[in-house]
Amino acid sequence: MIYLDFVKSNASMEQAKAAGLLPFFFRDAIVKADEYNAEIKSRIKFIAALMDDEYGFSLDSWTFGGEIRPDGTYVSEFDDDPDMQPISEWEAGRDYADKWGDIKLFIYNYAILALYDTTTGKYTIGRMD
Repeated sequence: MIYLDFVKSNASMEQAKAAGLLPFFFRDAIVKADEYNAEIKSRIKFIAALMDDEYGFSLDSWTFGGEIRPDGTYVSEFDDDPDMQPISEWEAGRDYADKWGDIKLFIYNYAILALYDTTTGKYTIGRMD
């Protein structure tokens, strides 16, 4: 188990290194989201927007098509693309697990990532390289 302050993962150290800054963006978004007291319509979109703020190079990194299955498999919108398994999976830990623990960050090859709500099954897919 790897902890980066308030997020955790079962990733190996090598997988965590391959994830680069993405888990840190997720961590910072979770911390900021927890401080927000107004009603949030879409928790996934809210975390995605906060991650975009952390990333700083895009107005909307979350425009990839396809689908995310509950096991984290990314199925591209293009039939000739193979399905991808995440290279690492991250979730809120410690003080944030009760409120945000149902939101998972899946990181795939090619800097593709997905936020997945395990309660609703909703997701958003993007890329941050």
